[in-house]
Amino acid sequence: MAKPERKPLPWEKELVDLTKFDWLTAVGLSHDHKHSPLQLRVAIAIMQHADAKSMLAWPSQRTLAQYVGVAAESQIRRAVLALCESGAITRGRISSLQEDDQAKVTRNKRGVAYRLNVMWAFETLEASQKPLPRMPKQLRYGLAAKAARALVDRSTVERNDRPTVERYTPPYDRAPYQKGNNRDQRKEALNEESPASTRDGLANGYAAVSRGT
Repeated sequence: MAKPERKPLPWEKELVDLTKFDWLTAVGLSHDHKHSPLQLRVAIAIMQHADAKSMLAWPSQRTLAQYVGVAAESQIRRAVLALCESGAITRGRISSLQEDDQAKVTRNKRGVAYRLNVMWAFETLEASQKPLPRMPKQLRYGLAAKAARALVDRSTVERNDRPTVERYTPPYDRAPYQKGNNRDQRKEALNEESPASTRDGLANGYAAVSRGT
């Protein structure tokens, strides 16, 4: 039995072989949209309404909101705007479409239609398989120097050599913290001395009375 042929992956296909599902894969790989769950859900909803041949979709914003599961249509407008700015889709009035495309639309001609940009999907899929660029040399050296500074024993660093922000921080080799501050310690010392001074004052008073002074 012959082994079935492996289907090409989306980034292995030619431009003419891309489908609307490959366009959705490109949206998920795009750096402009893969970190936004709302934009991904809106892209899925538009793809579900898109025609397989013309890549044309004409859902209303209310329909997209129901598919996405949001109450405010303003969220749909922001997501659609982000898809348009990246080049994933193009939008325009249904009345501005060609006659063949207008014949497929079942909505009012005053509505808005969206077209999936297959060329953008082809370029995005091709770029997703390229290795990521290396970190700039200056940034690599900066991170290495920062890691080396973190390993220095800060208790041995002179205060004047520290940055301005850390110049007035207390040194790290200070004696362990003791309960109470200096004011409390002075107050305790006065309390310990006060009984003795009182007894001395009373003794001096009795001695003066006995002498008749």
